[in-house]
Amino acid sequence: MNSACPNACTRACGCSKPTALIAVASIAFITLIFAAVMGGKLSAREATIHQLQSRVAEQPVDPATSTRTVRLMPSRTAPSQRAAVTLGGGPAQMADLKIDMSWSKYTAFRVTIDRKDQGRVAVLNYMLRDSNGDLRLSFNDSALGPGLYQFAIEGMTARSEIEPQAWITLAVAH
Repeated sequence: MNSACPNACTRACGCSKPTALIAVASIAFITLIFAAVMGGKLSAREATIHQLQSRVAEQPVDPATSTRTVRLMPSRTAPSQRAAVTLGGGPAQMADLKIDMSWSKYTAFRVTIDRKDQGRVAVLNYMLRDSNGDLRLSFNDSALGPGLYQFAIEGMTARSEIEPQAWITLAVAH
């Protein structure tokens, strides 16, 4: 009876039960479907990441359609946690900042711009104040990403020695 094993399977025959074979095949089929779904999701995420990376690499600056003049009084004691003004939030504009430094004994300044909790954006050396005592800085507000920006203004001597003078915090919205 070992060689034929007609319909009555026994343990001595060596045949396996059809239910075990069906269970293994079902698990393999479900695993295959799960792998296909996860592969599709991974592919979609990779496409999104590639699109965002190319957008960041291009970093387009929108053309300014108008100019916004902002007169600012900096803090003389310490950096502020609150923004003095919010730039952006609409069509791109040229932000013309007039920072009142008429009270300072210095005529040349170094302006350091840091994006809060991220890093340094720019260091502008030997900026001179105008005849009204204003330190003027103009830029396209779409050139900066959204966030808070800390401006540190330091007076510069003829020997390029620096002394902290004032601070301003600006917010940029998009």
